[in-house]
Amino acid sequence: MPIDTALGPQEEAVRAALAESVAGHSRPHHPNGMWLVVEDPGFRLPPQGWKIHLAARPVTLLETLRRSLPALLSVPCHFKVIRSGPLLRDLNSSNNHPGSIGKAVTIYADEADVVDLARRLAADLAGLEGPRVYSDRRVAPDAPVYYRYGPFRATYADNDDGDLELVVTGPDGRTSPGAAGESFWQPPWAPDPFAAAAVERAGEAGAAMLGGRYEVVRALTRNGKGVVYRAVDLAGDREVIIKEARAFVNEDSRGRDSRARLRNERYVLEKLRGLDGIPTVVDHFRHGDREYLAITDMGALVLGRDVAENGLYTADPAPRGRSLPRLAAALGALLDQVHERGVLVRDVGPTNIVLDGATGRPCLVDFEISHVEGPQMFGWTPGYSPPEQERDEPATVEADYYSLGATLFYAATGLPPTWLTDDPYNHDTERAAAVLDGRGGISDTILGLLAADTGRRRMAADAIRSGRFRGEPAVPPSSHAPVRSAAERTRRLNTAIEHSVTEVSRYAVRLMAGTDLTGGIVASPVNVYRGGAGIGMELLHHGPAQDLARALAYWTSGQRTLRHGRPAFYTGDTGIAVFLAAAGITLDDDILVSLAEPMARPVLSRVTADDQHNGLAGIGTGQLLAWRLTDDARRRDLAAECAARLLASDSALTEETPDYADCAQVSRTLGFSHGLAGIVHFLLTYRAVATGDAVEPALRKRCDLLAQHVVPLIDAARSPSAKPMHASFCQGLAGIGATLVRAAHELGADGHLDLAREAAAACRDLAPRMYALTQCCGLAGIGEFFLDLVQLTGDETYLGQAHRVADLILDRAGGPADAPVFPDTSLHGSSGSWSTGTAGVLTFLRRLRDPGSPRLWLDPVAYSRSA
Repeated sequence: MPIDTALGPQEEAVRAALAESVAGHSRPHHPNGMWLVVEDPGFRLPPQGWKIHLAARPVTLLETLRRSLPALLSVPCHFKVIRSGPLLRDLNSSNNHPGSIGKAVTIYADEADVVDLARRLAADLAGLEGPRVYSDRRVAPDAPVYYRYGPFRATYADNDDGDLELVVTGPDGRTSPGAAGESFWQPPWAPDPFAAAAVERAGEAGAAMLGGRYEVVRALTRNGKGVVYRAVDLAGDREVIIKEARAFVNEDSRGRDSRARLRNERYVLEKLRGLDGIPTVVDHFRHGDREYLAITDMGALVLGRDVAENGLYTADPAPRGRSLPRLAAALGALLDQVHERGVLVRDVGPTNIVLDGATGRPCLVDFEISHVEGPQMFGWTPGYSPPEQERDEPATVEADYYSLGATLFYAATGLPPTWLTDDPYNHDTERAAAVLDGRGGISDTILGLLAADTGRRRMAADAIRSGRFRGEPAVPPSSHAPVRSAAERTRRLNTAIEHSVTEVSRYAVRLMAGTDLTGGIVASPVNVYRGGAGIGMELLHHGPAQDLARALAYWTSGQRTLRHGRPAFYTGDTGIAVFLAAAGITLDDDILVSLAEPMARPVLSRVTADDQHNGLAGIGTGQLLAWRLTDDARRRDLAAECAARLLASDSALTEETPDYADCAQVSRTLGFSHGLAGIVHFLLTYRAVATGDAVEPALRKRCDLLAQHVVPLIDAARSPSAKPMHASFCQGLAGIGATLVRAAHELGADGHLDLAREAAAACRDLAPRMYALTQCCGLAGIGEFFLDLVQLTGDETYLGQAHRVADLILDRAGGPADAPVFPDTSLHGSSGSWSTGTAGVLTFLRRLRDPGSPRLWLDPVAYSRSA
């Protein structure tokens, strides 16, 4: 939830405080990101060690600097200071990782000085307050001074996804994660230098008993502002919910923090006491500087999980408990009762609606930012709050109506009605109408609630009260048929491709400049999955972007030399080698071809995984692609070795039958990325170049096994409780179906083609519910499966379904119609990566324009030298 950042010293004041103190100390200082860095030229910065952190609030930042600078300038050290009060307010927001909150000043000192310096700072800062630093231990209970072991200089190592992560290194050369977590980590090789002192240890294991009477059952949610627990009230012999509020987190311009929000919730709940469907306050207590609110437990199932696990709400007549009109009527009535008590909720959404386990009646929870009187709390929830709430305009009844509409939209579709945060086109009801597509039977009422015109919102709320939902026959989703003319689709497609090339090119430039961390996840990724190889491979297909693809290829090769190689296809060297070879051949650049030549030649006996993503099937797939590109027979030999090892293993044939309703189990056992489908797909590809017929019997056995599982999996995907991931490429039927298509082509097995058609029908029906637009987990992967079927069968029906997928993608894009911006898998931002961002969406759209073109990363590609 974005937090108000209106108050605190501006950067000029922080700079002035630093400049005045460091003058005459030969300590140069300069900005770096959100920090002002002060260096000691005579101090050699160690690679890692015990860091000191000073916690502060925006209102105490300058005082913290004034008191701490004499000590900091008295010993050799480097340190960095947050650049302004507004940036500190954002750092101390619950939007941030809990391990980052509070750290206004970070100090890097020599191990010999760290204890004395930290204790002097604790003495100098005694009495000041700041957020607790939960990744650290506290030096003294009365001062906001903390310490933890971590990297001083950024040191990275490859993680399991082939991306760089911050690490520290032990004496034996083994690395451990270096980024701050939610609790203190003690390296086994570095004794705690403060251990002799009896100091408070912040952030260690929480107590099993709270408030002397509440026995914790489990934590339900965790974030920077605190933990929500389910607990047993031993005094009342009942289950309760306990909400924790941490001090100085989410502090606003009036100094109100998460504790003030908790007190506000208590006040609101007392105003609502006695209403059915509203929790009752049981207790409000303190533990140190944290506060806790105990309320009655309204149930374990929130609407968001209900829709994800049990399916959408539908038009009447609907299955028991799945009627959208009835849900609308019940929520509308409850909201009216709350409004009659003078309360504006301001946070209605699927995660704040609990369904009674016995009756299914909806209950409202979470009133931290609700408003009754006085200055309102700032806050809003992406996807479910109206635009005026984002702008912090005065709370209104009509704002709650908008959130009701967004919640009903989710119940009908499994999706929020808005996506990209801060997109000026975010609240376009025409796009919302296209995505809603008549589902739920009350679309006119939902769109009325979402309207910018507050009068329309009131009319829609009146319709719910009267039970006369306006103009909504039970319209089935139109995912089976086109909704636009061919000419309009062609124009729309060409526009989207042209703009997406521009977007992906911009991401590529930012990636090479070090300013795009793929959504802040990892630094300088180079792999296929979300890095330079995936982005660059797509740019090779667009003439105006080929020079940029060349630069990206050289950058990827250079970055690759800075890390330990791993053989994987999507997350390692094999995919990078394919990209460099393809770039070299396409761009007539022999140097790039030579850079690819020694890369990705692993010792396969060291590869323990079998799958496409990280294992033998993916390595083999990439080696075959590289062989096709370079005619290097050693690549084909490596693919043969991968195939031999996979064929010799019966692990895929002895897996227990998965729970077909559990997408995670399906992914691990049958899915394309991590299961049997990806292995079979590689073996089918290898069969075309294998000598002799040794592959055939074992391959057919695996194909038949996959086919046996597909029938019950399709049944699960057609059930009312089917999940969108049942249709995905990485985990579900789109990837399994792509393998069945390849089996039908390679083996001439009509039964496999029939199953692929059945899988496609299930994907078609689930496509409107896919939360992501991307290749991995999203719509683009489904669209590619339809295009596979077009290529094999020539059936134009599947081309129409692929175009329908493109419509769904474009309807959910941000930006104007002539410059669509595609959300990545975060839903609230956009990135350039191939598997989880815009590059992969562009791949699908490009292939849709030319349905006969090969499928990127799976089909051999006939690259040719540039003219």
